Amino acid sequence: MKFYAPMPRAVHGEGQSDLIRRLFRSIALSGTQRIDLITTTRLRVAVVESPGATIAEGDTVVHVLWQADESHASITIGGESFSIAPGDTAAIPAGDEWLLSPEQLAIVVVRRTQELILPTPPHHGIESFVSYNRATAYNLPENQTITRWKLTEPLTLPASDQDVIAISLYNTIALQHRSEVNLMHQGDVRVIRAGEGAVTLVPNGLTYVLLVRA
Repeated sequence: MKFYAPMPRAVHGEGQSDLIRRLFRSIALSGTQRIDLITTTRLRVAVVESPGATIAEGDTVVHVLWQADESHASITIGGESFSIAPGDTAAIPAGDEWLLSPEQLAIVVVRRTQELILPTPPHHGIESFVSYNRATAYNLPENQTITRWKLTEPLTLPASDQDVIAISLYNTIALQHRSEVNLMHQGDVRVIRAGEGAVTLVPNGLTYVLLVRA
């Protein structure tokens, strides 16, 4: 097995607070407004600093990582505004306009589908534990599944019948497979291919990772 490391693509903007470079991927250039972490024929996963008003080109999931002003942070979907906090996730149907208030950092997953009928308002998810590791799952359709893990000890992921995209949100993490070991730094992305068997995530102290089913 060879873990796939997609080539990210940076998009620059004006008036950014350099949140991506300061909080997510230190090697990003100043002024980076978005990094497309992985793009396929079916989806795009990006880290974004407060995009302007955007028409969802496909069913879209927004997962907030950080905010400068949590008391006034919001997401607006189809003209309706909702309070939103770090760790919250919302879903937006294809064709709806959405907007994050300024100085927010988020992971945005866009799928080239039109299956969502109504938006899913931001929510903080349902927590469960595997030993001392905490998983947060969200009220999303099955084909939109994302899971955020807070890891303090190794976690073995069972074999999957779908590709799984792993994003290191905080700190360094090792991926161990029977045939390979791969190191992910904060802001790195790897794809665990379907049918390749179990993979163990080994954190470097406290580590956060987001898993997205491709």
